[in-house]
Amino acid sequence: MPADFRSPAYLGRMAGVAALYFVAGKIGLSLALIHPSASAIWAPSGIALAALLLMGVRVWPAIFVGAFLVNETTAGSLATSLSIATGNTLEAVVGSFLVTRFAHGRKCFDQVGGIFKFAALAGLCSTTVSATIGVTSLSLAGFAPWADYASIWLTWWLGDATGVLVIAPPVVLWVSDHSLTDLRRRYLEAGSLLLAVAATGIIVYFGLIPFPETGFPMRFLSIPALLWAALRFGRREVATLLALLAATAVAAILRGHGSSPAVTENQLFLLLQVFMSVISVTMLAVATLFFERKQGEEALRRSEERYRILADTVPVIVFSTMGDGRGTYCNERWFEYTGMTPEASQNLGWISAVHPEDVRMHEADWPGKLARGEPFRLEVRLRRADGLYRWHAIRAVPWRDGRGDIARWIGTCTDIEERKRADADREKLLSRERSTRVEAEAVSSTLRRLHEAEKAARVEAEAASRAKDEFLAMLSHELQTPLSVVLLWATLLRSGGLDQAGVTRALDIIEQNARAQNQMIVDLLDVSRIIAGKLTLHPQRIDPAPVVDTAVESLRPIAEARSISVSVKADPGIGVIVCDAQRLHQVISNLLGNAIKFTPDGGRVEVALARVGDHARVTVSDTGYGISREFLPHVFERFRQADSGLTRKHGGLGLGLALVRHLVELHGGTVSATSDGEGKGASFTVLLPVSNSGTASSLL
Repeated sequence: MPADFRSPAYLGRMAGVAALYFVAGKIGLSLALIHPSASAIWAPSGIALAALLLMGVRVWPAIFVGAFLVNETTAGSLATSLSIATGNTLEAVVGSFLVTRFAHGRKCFDQVGGIFKFAALAGLCSTTVSATIGVTSLSLAGFAPWADYASIWLTWWLGDATGVLVIAPPVVLWVSDHSLTDLRRRYLEAGSLLLAVAATGIIVYFGLIPFPETGFPMRFLSIPALLWAALRFGRREVATLLALLAATAVAAILRGHGSSPAVTENQLFLLLQVFMSVISVTMLAVATLFFERKQGEEALRRSEERYRILADTVPVIVFSTMGDGRGTYCNERWFEYTGMTPEASQNLGWISAVHPEDVRMHEADWPGKLARGEPFRLEVRLRRADGLYRWHAIRAVPWRDGRGDIARWIGTCTDIEERKRADADREKLLSRERSTRVEAEAVSSTLRRLHEAEKAARVEAEAASRAKDEFLAMLSHELQTPLSVVLLWATLLRSGGLDQAGVTRALDIIEQNARAQNQMIVDLLDVSRIIAGKLTLHPQRIDPAPVVDTAVESLRPIAEARSISVSVKADPGIGVIVCDAQRLHQVISNLLGNAIKFTPDGGRVEVALARVGDHARVTVSDTGYGISREFLPHVFERFRQADSGLTRKHGGLGLGLALVRHLVELHGGTVSATSDGEGKGASFTVLLPVSNSGTASSLL
């Protein structure tokens, strides 16, 4: 147990809360009419909630002890007393938790929203806990008939709710602010208010003035006095007077006033509780609204006071106007400079200090600037007290109200006369300098253009020469390699030193290298035709699947020689495409040959044909060396290879993929390449439009 829990002060506060709860509970149960344990007047609920809000949830044992003693000394059994005490304690704990969690705890009365949350959470919701547990325990123990459950529960709940709404607010507010300075300063008005409320309560509830329906319609006569308290004093006083009115009404009912044969005394109590709950929440909300307004007005007054003091001390002119530009305030600096009086500067009088030429210059766009509500800056000449005009920079910003409308403009006027003169002198110098600089820049620009043209021409020539040299070196190397092989094996054949198997192998090698050299020449011719725009296509409507199969089978022996598996997957119903079958075969062969060439032995190449929307998609994927992220954007460029040196492992002129791109684009399709990086394979995708009823002439 914490040390402060064992302190005499803490134990004393706990005992005080328990005693206060016990006394209030005995008074409340003495007014129980429908059942000995259910009273329509139950102040302890408000006392318990206020104690938990002010002292914390740790005082719940005091609530439990007080509630148990009240019920144990009244009616029922030990079990029912424990159950009712548990319900009363839980009611206070739940109410305190909800108000603390959602309504700022003991500060819930500082805002209107907090008051309504307090009424809903603590007054209406948490009080159902005690009523439900209490009435249920009495009914289960046989101390209350089940037939009367609803009426007993309603009486219990209304009594607890009214206790929370009428008793808790004044307790919390007085403990939070127990200063009497304002009441002492206005003791005559405070005394008059107290007498007015007391007199109104006695007249209304004791029926001193005879009316046909004493008490109920007349209850609203107390509202003017409560509004007086809300407007002139505050929430604390309103809550106190509401509790006083409630006590007056209870006393009147106990004295037999307001009763009739058709209404029982318990029903009068319930009606009173409903009225007091509603009027309590309403008047507390009104008092809080007045309180917030007073705070806002005081904050505004202090802000304006600080603004005026600050404005009078700064060395520049400070002003404020209405939304339409009518003047409302100028600081002392304005009156010192212009010599105008405050009266002459009000409304639009300040315009007389502006130079007439500047007034005419800005009178057209001035209303527009005000209407747009955006900060603006103007440079005008203001007349000094001696009649001379000096340039000033006017800067103004809008100040908007809660609805977003412009309430006023606030701005400053800064003397910029010296700067204007300096600008004029500088402009003269700059004008002369500009004329000289323009001539120099013209000559410099001509020389610069000549130099840049010469430099660009030199760079272009060097690049062209370098590209030509690189291409010729690569071309000679690629053409010489198969030719050297052919010459070598031809020499061996001529020597006659080869057996039949050697002769066959020599012929195969010669044929293979001759075909490779021929393919290079064909690729070069195709590229030249494409560049010149002379490549001719022979389009026809074909099924792409057989073309793909033919291309795969033509290269399968090369793949099998290196233990590379080649698989083909073609979806049914691809459709018909319009293309040159020979060129499509060339595209597939180039992609597949490229994949086999750059896939290590034992690798895998996959060819897939599928329909994607209005296109036929051919995908060639491999598990080869992959493509680096840097080279991937250049993979379809002519004469570009990732390894472009003469000692590279894989031959070729770098034209295969460039031909693929040109041929696919000539057919109205697209080709793309993807790779996760070096060593992770690559994938090439060709998309060709599927033809439904078109012809070759419609495509080309």
